[in-house]
Amino acid sequence: MIDKNVKYNRKIANKMEKFKEILYDVWREACRNITITESLPVISKMLARYLPLKEVIIRRVDFENYTIDTLAVALKRREDKIYRPRICTKGHINQIRAYYKNNEILYSDKKNSREILSLIIPYNAYSLVIAVKIGKQKQIMPIIIFITNNRIKFESRHRDMIKILVEPFTIAIENDFRLREINKLREAAEADKKTLLTKLRRMDITDTVIG
Repeated sequence: MIDKNVKYNRKIANKMEKFKEILYDVWREACRNITITESLPVISKMLARYLPLKEVIIRRVDFENYTIDTLAVALKRREDKIYRPRICTKGHINQIRAYYKNNEILYSDKKNSREILSLIIPYNAYSLVIAVKIGKQKQIMPIIIFITNNRIKFESRHRDMIKILVEPFTIAIENDFRLREINKLREAAEADKKTLLTKLRRMDITDTVIG
């Protein structure tokens, strides 16, 4: 019995050591790709070698508008309709906000997590689920959802791995949000420019003005 336990512990230790090696690649992808839709599929394929993953989803909770929508999906895809935004009540949003403040990790095998997970997950997931808060936004809360493959349970070592992943995923989501803000500002500037040109009856800002 002792020999079996020693072998098992060594096996787990070796897997954790290999995971530390791949963590470098996760960081590289998180920093290299600007959008989360580009980085998530690549990172998820790496992680599937160490975690029993069926699907990885990043959802966004909007505290002001009481909505939850999907930013990115990786691994096994489902029909688009299941990823539609969800409109929540103020009470539901407050429940999620409390989770956000406590910085908890939600597990589907815990009773106190199931109600919030039912709001966050975009469809009825019959497999086990872990949901982790990522990012540092105040009014918008990104959550990354790991869904297991074929109802395999997440073990303690899997949970430890996922905790380590919060930081690189936070960097990836922060980069994505910055790009979205830049694009919004660019679109607003273009709209102002078009409005100004229309008022001046000009096609381009460089057109010669004849007075």
